[in-house]
Amino acid sequence: MISIYQKIKQITLEEKDSEDFEVAFVSNDRDHQCSFDSCFGTMQWLALPFEDPTIKSLAKYFDVQAFPYLIIIGREGKTVTKKARSLLNLYKENAYPFTDAKMELLEKEMEEAAKNLPKSEYHADHRHELSLVSEGTGGGPFICCDCDERGLAGLTNVWNA
Repeated sequence: MISIYQKIKQITLEEKDSEDFEVAFVSNDRDHQCSFDSCFGTMQWLALPFEDPTIKSLAKYFDVQAFPYLIIIGREGKTVTKKARSLLNLYKENAYPFTDAKMELLEKEMEEAAKNLPKSEYHADHRHELSLVSEGTGGGPFICCDCDERGLAGLTNVWNA
């Protein structure tokens, strides 16, 4: 996540019409202050203090059900997406600025790239065979039918280029 954060920050510095981008860590763990300090010590972004009363209100407002949870909020304070974690896992820094138009473009690019991929593939980093998720639409990201783990397999180079 830190490398993706750094790449998005670089994009916002290089593009003239790009909005600034910042991450704020909001820990809803019921752990101790030392765990928060240890975790936050590896991060390069802002954070609400551990046990800040605002945290519970934010969790309720955004209906946070699982951790970690990553939400993108726009300049006007409106929610852009609650699916930021999966978008960053799938598209890395290319997901920025997380708009519907950007997601639509990335999905079309992925489907186009996937048309030439095999229906299944063995990947060196995974113990099961991976299968294309959306075979009926011409392709998509790979998924393991045994453990439901997702991976890009042959698409990795498309998104890291």
